[in-house]
Amino acid sequence: FGAHLARILEYADVVGLGDAVLQPAPDATRPRVVITFDDAYVGALTAGVAELRRFGLPATFFVCPGRLGGQTFWWDDLAESIGGVLPGDLRNRALVAYEGKERLVREGLLTDRPRAGCPEWMRTAKESLLREVSGVPGVSIGAHTWTHPNLAVVDKDQCREELTSCAGWLARFGSAAIPWLAYPYGQESETVRTEAALAGFSGALRVDGGWIPRGGTDRFAVPRYGVVNGLTPGGLALRLMGLRCR
Repeated sequence: FGAHLARILEYADVVGLGDAVLQPAPDATRPRVVITFDDAYVGALTAGVAELRRFGLPATFFVCPGRLGGQTFWWDDLAESIGGVLPGDLRNRALVAYEGKERLVREGLLTDRPRAGCPEWMRTAKESLLREVSGVPGVSIGAHTWTHPNLAVVDKDQCREELTSCAGWLARFGSAAIPWLAYPYGQESETVRTEAALAGFSGALRVDGGWIPRGGTDRFAVPRYGVVNGLTPGGLALRLMGLRCR
C-alpha cells in the first residue's frame, strides 16, 4: 500500500472526498485522487492508516455499523473455503438470489462448506478502533449502509431502513463523519439514488467507472477505480493513465 501511495503521488495530488467532487478545480495542473476504503477492515484501519500518516494523506473509510466488532463478511469466508478466489457466477448468485445479505448467503452457500477462519486483519474493526482512527488528521468516516445488502434488489422499505439507520449513526459519530455513502457491491439504481438523497447524504460512490469527467458527474453515482488484490505499483500507474491492466 505504501508503494501504491508513493506511485500515486508521482502522478496526482491526493485530496479529500468533498474537495474532489463538490469543489472542482478546472485549472489544476495534475489529476486529483481520493483514497477510499470500504467495510472497515482491521487491516485498513491499522496498517493502512499507518501508511497514510507516513505520507500525510487523507482518506475516507466507509462503514457498516451493524457489521462492526470483529465480524467477517460472507465473501471472504466463501472465497477462503474454495481456495481464495470467488467465481463471478457464485458472486452474482449471492448478490441476486440472496440479495447480498449475510444471513441468506451463509445459509444458502456456506452451510456445508468448511470455515477457514479469517485472520484478525480481515475482520471488521471494533468501534473503539474506528473512533481512535477518526482522530487522525485527514481521516473521514462515511456510510456503507447498516448491514451491507444489495440495495438494488431489496425492496424499497429495506433500502430506506439500511440508509436511514446508517445516516443516523453517522450523524452521531462525531466531527470526522461526512454525509457520503458507498453503495455495497457498487450496486445501485435510480430508486436507490433517490433514497440516498432522501436519507440526507450529499453523494454516493460506486466501485468502478474510472475517472470523474471534467464536466462533473452525478453526485449519487460517483465513479471509482477499484484496486484489486495483487495490483502492482506499476499496474496502478498504468491504470491511473487510463489503461486497464494488472
